[in-house]
Amino acid sequence: ASFTKRSIASITEELIETEIQNLRELSQTMDYENLQRLTLDIQQATDVLVIGNGGAAPYSSYLCDMLGKLGIKAHKLTNLANFFNSYDCSSLVIAFGIARYSRRSVLQLRALRQRGFHVVGFTDRYDSPWMELSDYCFFMPLRGFDFVDSYTAGLTLINALLLNMGLQDEKLLISRLNAHDAYL
Repeated sequence: ASFTKRSIASITEELIETEIQNLRELSQTMDYENLQRLTLDIQQATDVLVIGNGGAAPYSSYLCDMLGKLGIKAHKLTNLANFFNSYDCSSLVIAFGIARYSRRSVLQLRALRQRGFHVVGFTDRYDSPWMELSDYCFFMPLRGFDFVDSYTAGLTLINALLLNMGLQDEKLLISRLNAHDAYL
C-alpha cells in the first residue's frame, strides 16, 4: 500500500483492514496442538532463551517480559559470545524471524541447532529459514504497509500462549503476578 498524499482517515482505515486480514489469516492457520506443546515446553525448560533481532525485536522483548511475570526464567539472546558457557540443551530457544532475516540470526539458529538446542520458531513466511531451523514453527501473518511493521497477529499469538500458561493454575498465576509487582 502507498500512503502518499492520502488523508489520515483513509490511511487509518487501510491499516485497520490490513490488521483484520492478518488476524483472520492467523485464525485460519493457528496450530493449537503446537501452541499447547509450546506451553509444556516452556514449563519444562530450565531457561527460555528468546531471539528476535531487527523488526522481530519487539516480539522477543515482550515475550521475555511477560514470561518473567509468570515466574519463567526468560532471557533475550542478542549475542552468542559466552552463551554456551551459560546455558545447556535443557534450555528452550524461541526464535522470532520476519522478512529480511538477518544473517546473524540465521547463523545463531544454525549454531544452536548444531549444539542440540530445542528451537521453536515464529515467522511470517512459509519459505522462511526458521521453518527448517526449528523443531516446530508458528506462522504469524504480517501483511504490512509501506515502511511500518505489523505486530497485531504476532502479539495475539503470544498473548494466546501466555493466557494458556497463566490460566492453567490461576492461584499460582496470581501469586507470581503479586510477587513480580512486589519486586518492582
